[in-house]
Order: sequence, then C-alpha cells, then structure tokens
Amino acid sequence: MSQRRTRRIRNARAVDSDDDDLDIMPQGNSQNNHNASRPNQSQRSVRNNYQHTFNYNDDDSDDDISPQRSQTRRRNGTTKVHPSTSQATQNDDYDFSLSQRSQSSQRKEISEEEMNQLVNKVVRYLFKADRSKLPVLRIHIIKEVLENNSKHFKQIMLNVKSALESSAIGYNLLEYESGKYIITNKVDNRVPHMNFPPQDGPKLVLLYFILAHIFMSENECKEESIWKFLKTLTIIRENHFEHEYFGDVYRLVTVEFVKQLYLRMTKVENSDPPTNMFSWGVRAEHEVSKLQVLEFVTSIYKNRSIESWAVQYRAAQESERERRAAG
Repeated sequence: MSQRRTRRIRNARAVDSDDDDLDIMPQGNSQNNHNASRPNQSQRSVRNNYQHTFNYNDDDSDDDISPQRSQTRRRNGTTKVHPSTSQATQNDDYDFSLSQRSQSSQRKEISEEEMNQLVNKVVRYLFKADRSKLPVLRIHIIKEVLENNSKHFKQIMLNVKSALESSAIGYNLLEYESGKYIITNKVDNRVPHMNFPPQDGPKLVLLYFILAHIFMSENECKEESIWKFLKTLTIIRENHFEHEYFGDVYRLVTVEFVKQLYLRMTKVENSDPPTNMFSWGVRAEHEVSKLQVLEFVTSIYKNRSIESWAVQYRAAQESERERRAAG
C-alpha cells in the first residue's frame, strides 16, 4: 500500500471539514464511547439486581408474554431491499442490472492511483454505513461507489480488507454471507467493541445484559427466558415493554439487535404458543469477548470464581483460542 493510500485510509475516520455528511465515525475515541455508556443511577440499580435473577443451572418455564409482531415490506409481490446507509438515494424505479453495467463498461485495467481512490471511497462508504450497524450489500457498494468499475470488485474489496486490517486502523471486513458485509473492530482491549453513538448508550447496556444472559444459558435461550430475565431486573413488567431509559425493549430485542446481527433469532418449530430461540449473532461473535462477559458476571457473583462456571469457562477459553487463531 502506498503512503498516499495509507494517509487517506487513516484519515477516513476523521470529520471532513468541508462536508458534514462525511462524519465517518461516531465522535470520540473508544474510551469516550465506553464512558458515554457508563451506567448511571438507573443502570446501577439494574446491575444491583442482576445477581438475584437466575441460577443459570435452573430451567426457565415462564409463559410467553411477547406479542407476535412481523413486518414485511413488499411491492408488487417482491420483497423490496433498501440501501443500508442514510446517504443512499432511494429510487423506486431504478432497475440496477449488474450484467448490463459490466457489458457497458470499458474493458480496461485501472491504474494504481485509480485503485487507491476507489479503495478509499469504499472504506469511507463502509464507515458511514457502520453507523446504522446494518449489513452492507455488494450491489449497494457497486451502485453507490464503484459504478463502471464493477468488474474490479473482487480486487478492490481485497485491498479494502487489507487496508482496514492494517495496524493504523484495526478493523476487519467480514463477508458473513455471499455479498453481505460488516466491519468489526479487531483491536484487543478490555472494552467491548460495540461502539454506539453516545445517545445510544442505553442500547449498549441492554444488549450487553442480554448477551451475558444468553451466554450463561449455554449460548442459547428461548424468548420467554429473556423476558423473565428482564422482568426480574425490573426492565419490563408483564406485557409492558416500554422503559424510560431503554425505550421499546421488545423492538430492540426482536428487531433492531437482530437486524444489526448482534442477536440471532430463530423460530422454534411446532411450538404452542409460537416462540423464538435466541443466540449470539455474527457481529457479537466477532466484537464481544465471551471471557470478558464471564468475568463481568463473576464480578457480580462475588462469592464465585470464574472457574466455577465450568461449562461457560470452557466455552470462553475455546472462543478466545479461535479469536487468536483468526488474528
């Protein structure tokens, strides 16, 4: 990578003084983000109740208190896919054809300077898209950034991945499904890498509680178990899911965190009443250390050692080995 491209990529996180829309990353460093989500009095009350919630060896058998909600947006019988970034222009009549674009583009190689410019543009686009924590689709990268350079997509994305993984940035480009991308923080420190804007700090707290509960439930649990857990913490009450600090808890758990790939929700077949099973999503697996989660839970149960959680401790150690092996 040339020095020029390195300088460009390293500056991708900075605020562009000439364009307010190029505010690539949330303001503040990771320590500030961590401080922004530091528990206030309401959170401390929830934390103090945590140790009284569950014996994680017990079975949960609460009735299903969750309303059934589904939202499917369709047009002319076909599911409509929306761009995952706020700056993407919505055009319902735009019929994007990758094959047509490829045929109309000039068959020529691009220079190193052109490659560097395209890599820089894609990196900036990915950082802006990461604000929403929604996955970025291959077709949107081509439509919004690459245009007639789509035939170079594979090489460009390899260079983008290399640039993001450089020591100057410390991010990872993950294609978790064909044509679907997210970026995750690969810097190893003691602060969880779930970076939310300061105003979304409450979401981070709620998400961390839920991820901890799922992990302590041996990596998956039914929906009823989560509602029981949150009721014990007095975050929700019976069928009332609104909370003054966290907002609409039901939507956060079953919609937002799922779309952001922090949680994975699957329907339990032949269940009556219908219910869902929750586990960690692909983003949580790459951004959250299970060992740190276990240390957090152990710090609340002050009379237990981390090794006393035998199943969870083995799972956390295995997860750490896999993270180190992946680099």
